[in-house]
Amino acid sequence: MKFTAGELPFIYQSEFYSIAWGMEHYGFFIDPQGRKYNYRISKDYRYAVTGKWNWFKTAKTGDPSDDTVYTCEEYGTITPNNLFENLMNSVEYKPWFGYKKKTNIITEEMIADLLQSPIKDHGDITCDAGSFTNSLYVYDAEMGIYKRILLSMDGDIKKSNQSIYTHNIVKCFGQTRLSFR
Repeated sequence: MKFTAGELPFIYQSEFYSIAWGMEHYGFFIDPQGRKYNYRISKDYRYAVTGKWNWFKTAKTGDPSDDTVYTCEEYGTITPNNLFENLMNSVEYKPWFGYKKKTNIITEEMIADLLQSPIKDHGDITCDAGSFTNSLYVYDAEMGIYKRILLSMDGDIKKSNQSIYTHNIVKCFGQTRLSFR
């Protein structure tokens, strides 16, 4: 499938990432058309066709080629090509009526509020639990990149976007759950 920024003004991502007991990284994307893309990246199992996964970039990220680098920063960016490559390395599921209907809830007003709302840091919660993260990637045509907006994070660290829209977006799109191999 060919992706373009025009048909993907935003994309929702829910993921789990942990390196406590071996590298574990999986989750899903949901696009505006209601398509769901699952992925699982680990040393012994991959949904991905290739071993390449593109991480979003932040001001504090270390070597971007080091796939053990993971940051819990609220904001970051990813190029359209890198995001589209991640989608290509995921398994697409046919649109679900529920997701199709739910994707219509994202408006420009909501995105503006999410971008302006502070992130509440609840601090370190547990140790070696990994991170469950829900984000919205929004295309910025002026800069030619996708901006990552942290909606919520749980697990080792708890953070939440204080926008009035956060809870409903996460509730509508769903969250990655703990999965045992």
